[in-house]
Amino acid sequence: GGMVRVVGYPSTGAIAFVGQDDNAVAMGRARAVAKSLTSLGVPARKILVAADTAPHSAYDDSGAKVSIEY
Repeated sequence: GGMVRVVGYPSTGAIAFVGQDDNAVAMGRARAVAKSLTSLGVPARKILVAADTAPHSAYDDSGAKVSIEY
Protein backbone atom coordinates (compact mmCIF):
# COMPACT_ATOMS: atom_id res chain seq x y z
CA GLY A 1 0.00 0.00 0.00
CA GLY A 2 0.91 3.62 -0.39
CA MET A 3 1.57 6.41 2.04
CA VAL A 4 0.15 9.90 2.35
CA ARG A 5 2.78 12.58 3.01
CA VAL A 6 1.65 15.81 4.66
CA VAL A 7 4.21 18.63 4.71
CA GLY A 8 3.48 21.79 6.68
CA TYR A 9 4.95 25.19 5.88
CA PRO A 10 5.32 28.30 8.07
CA SER A 11 3.88 31.70 7.18
CA THR A 12 5.95 33.58 4.63
CA GLY A 13 6.37 37.15 3.49
CA ALA A 14 4.01 39.81 4.79
CA ILE A 15 1.91 37.36 6.83
CA ALA A 16 4.82 36.04 8.90
CA PHE A 17 4.71 36.91 12.59
CA VAL A 18 7.71 38.28 14.46
CA GLY A 19 9.09 35.71 16.89
CA GLN A 20 7.08 32.79 15.55
CA ASP A 21 8.61 29.32 15.76
CA ASP A 22 8.51 28.31 12.09
CA ASN A 23 8.93 24.60 12.83
CA ALA A 24 6.12 24.59 15.39
CA VAL A 25 3.80 26.46 13.00
CA ALA A 26 4.63 24.12 10.11
CA MET A 27 4.22 20.95 12.20
CA GLY A 28 0.96 22.23 13.66
CA ARG A 29 -0.42 22.74 10.18
CA ALA A 30 0.71 19.31 9.00
CA ARG A 31 -0.76 17.63 12.10
CA ALA A 32 -4.09 19.43 11.62
CA VAL A 33 -4.31 18.13 8.05
CA ALA A 34 -3.31 14.61 9.16
CA LYS A 35 -6.03 14.69 11.83
CA SER A 36 -8.59 15.66 9.20
CA LEU A 37 -7.43 12.84 6.94
CA THR A 38 -7.80 10.28 9.73
CA SER A 39 -11.30 11.57 10.47
CA LEU A 40 -12.09 10.87 6.80
CA GLY A 41 -10.88 7.27 7.12
CA VAL A 42 -7.21 7.38 6.17
CA PRO A 43 -5.34 5.07 8.59
CA ALA A 44 -2.95 7.07 10.81
CA ARG A 45 -0.19 4.51 10.18
CA LYS A 46 -0.32 5.45 6.48
CA ILE A 47 0.28 9.17 7.07
CA LEU A 48 3.77 10.70 7.22
CA VAL A 49 3.89 14.17 8.78
CA ALA A 50 6.78 16.60 8.23
CA ALA A 51 7.68 20.29 8.37
CA ASP A 52 9.56 22.27 5.73
CA THR A 53 10.95 25.51 7.12
CA ALA A 54 13.44 26.17 4.31
CA PRO A 55 13.14 29.66 2.82
CA HIS A 56 10.84 29.77 -0.18
CA SER A 57 9.68 32.48 -2.53
CA ALA A 58 7.40 35.07 -0.95
CA TYR A 59 4.79 33.90 -3.46
CA ASP A 60 4.75 30.30 -2.17
CA ASP A 61 1.62 29.39 -0.26
CA SER A 62 2.00 28.78 3.42
CA GLY A 63 -0.13 25.99 4.84
CA ALA A 64 0.32 22.30 4.08
CA LYS A 65 0.66 20.13 1.00
CA VAL A 66 -0.55 16.55 0.68
CA SER A 67 0.97 13.99 -1.68
CA ILE A 68 0.22 10.33 -2.22
CA GLU A 69 3.24 8.06 -2.58
CA TYR A 70 2.60 4.65 -4.02
